[in-house]
Amino acid sequence: MVLPSSGAIDTQAIETEFQLGTAVTKRLSNDLGPLIAITGGTTISQGSSFYGKAYGQAVTSITQGTTTSSAITLNWSGGAGATSFSITSTPATTTQTASGSGYNFTGLAASTAYTFTIISINAQGVSGGSATSGSFTTSSASPPLYTMTFPFTFTNMSATGPSGPTSITYGTSNPGYGTSYAMVLGTGTSAGMQRWTVPQTRSYTVTIAGAGAYMSGTPDYGGTVTAQSYGAVGTTTLNLTSGHVIRILVGQSGGNMTLFGCGGSGGTYFYDETTSTILAVAGGAGGNGTNPGGSPGGSGSTTTTPTSGPSGGGSAGTGTGGGGGNSPTFPNSGGGGGGYTGNGTSGAYNGLSFTNGGTGGGSTWFGGFGGGGGMNGSNSAPGGGGGYAGGGCGNYTGRSTGGGGGSSYTSTSWSSIAATNTGMGYVTVT
Repeated sequence: MVLPSSGAIDTQAIETEFQLGTAVTKRLSNDLGPLIAITGGTTISQGSSFYGKAYGQAVTSITQGTTTSSAITLNWSGGAGATSFSITSTPATTTQTASGSGYNFTGLAASTAYTFTIISINAQGVSGGSATSGSFTTSSASPPLYTMTFPFTFTNMSATGPSGPTSITYGTSNPGYGTSYAMVLGTGTSAGMQRWTVPQTRSYTVTIAGAGAYMSGTPDYGGTVTAQSYGAVGTTTLNLTSGHVIRILVGQSGGNMTLFGCGGSGGTYFYDETTSTILAVAGGAGGNGTNPGGSPGGSGSTTTTPTSGPSGGGSAGTGTGGGGGNSPTFPNSGGGGGGYTGNGTSGAYNGLSFTNGGTGGGSTWFGGFGGGGGMNGSNSAPGGGGGYAGGGCGNYTGRSTGGGGGSSYTSTSWSSIAATNTGMGYVTVT
């Protein structure tokens, strides 16, 4: 601001004047941050200009919104000029950052009273004032539907081949054992998939692994071939709701034909059947070929983009579609891997999508349960891996080269993901 050369200063423009040590700080009306800092001893004359800072206004009127056993939604007014807000809970002294005038503060304890302090922040720094809420209380946690020991790992339960297990083999460790919520296997297009009822509403850490593919043997040209391609392994945090049924397809490795290569391996899927929502997918590995030295297939992709087969092989699927296979008229054709919603295409030994049952392609030269593409016969192109989108099949060039891996997906974000699984898929819930 500039002081006038004559006349009175507009007192409405200045709200308060403070003596702070050797400095005087002036503040404009409705601005709770320092506007003008005048060092002690400085002579101020009429007409002088002063440096000012525009701090964010303080937050006012904090109210409680939607409340659960572990979170409270906070709403507030005020804070004009702020670009973010620092929110601290008491007790627990946890600080989280919000960008707007409403925020869902998570990680709280059930049946506990909290107060929240909110501070406005912008490029100039922290505001000169803050606001503290009244006492807000989280709701009580619902008792679990049944007792379940965590962590728990869902496996393929010793099933092999293009189809999933036909019986539950967890014994008394079966989630919900002895209650009406006991886990069961699906039927129809969900045959071989495990249907788990969530026992309690909370956040769960889920590690999901697609199946890997391994081949070893002595081809007819002599020597020894070994090849390994890997299933994707990802860890994510998911908020699951008590009573919801989670459909789990655990991917299985493709058939190891020793002399001739192997089928693509299946992806692993974690799906909320109650809301028809896919929550996480880990891509399966592409089948391995038998080129001299062993030609491994592509590993499960750690992104939503699967991998294609080599030149002359099948193309990777797009979106949630299946990967490409070789034409059924080609005598050494391989099948494309199945995706979440789309079957493998072009080939005769394609893997089916999760929504169509997840069956692997073929029988003798099969792709693994979870959408793995199969092989036409001896010396044929290996299949693509199943996943969120399917991998493309391999190519037959003297000896077949490996197929592409299926892709991975989470509805939230991965805390870690890498292609490291060597065998059957799995899901570990904590």
